[in-house]
Amino acid sequence: MSGRIRPYVGGCLALGHARTRIGRKAAGVLMLPIMLAGCSWIDAPESGLDAGRMAYEANEFSKARSILVRALQQDPSSTEAALLLARTKIAQGDGEGALATLAQVPVDGPSANEAKLLRAEAFLVNGDWRKARREVSGLNVQRVHYVHGLAAMQEGDTEAAEDAFAKGASMARPDPRLLAEYAFLRLGEGDLAEARQRCGSIPNRARQSSPMPMRWGLWAGFRRRRR
Repeated sequence: MSGRIRPYVGGCLALGHARTRIGRKAAGVLMLPIMLAGCSWIDAPESGLDAGRMAYEANEFSKARSILVRALQQDPSSTEAALLLARTKIAQGDGEGALATLAQVPVDGPSANEAKLLRAEAFLVNGDWRKARREVSGLNVQRVHYVHGLAAMQEGDTEAAEDAFAKGASMARPDPRLLAEYAFLRLGEGDLAEARQRCGSIPNRARQSSPMPMRWGLWAGFRRRRR
């Protein structure tokens, strides 16, 4: 073939001015499989989502955020990518960013309840415990107790926080973050034995992979209110 082929961004191949008997149109058709095979930047949304999830579970939130932003650019309709990106932003303490991402999730879709729970967590990151409580009103899932417990801590109500955490901890397979918050609360109350018990019930894998971004900031605010 007497035409010229030049390298393209990301290893892609682009057909130049092909001067052959088969013509430009036919040459383009023949070259298409080669062009696509060389495009290393064309990733399926699933692979981007998987990579983002792996980074998130490894607590590499900046990396996860970058990957998931690209995944959403490639597939703006991916609710799963949007939810995971919102979780990542919450883990980074970016409540406003999480709320902006969650605005892309359909309010009446199958992930509506998950979006509500994440919005509540984003409001907590922003320190708005009233909105957090309103967001989960009417939901009857375990994570509601996590939200109510954190909201009570922000409000400075230790009894309500302990009650919420105790309810969540008594349910099957409690959220590791709830157990950690519960342990932290008991530690602040001087109950070291109870704190150790709650920490001991957190699975080892969850201790390494479950981000608990709000604990320190919430507790610092709570301690200031008690003084």
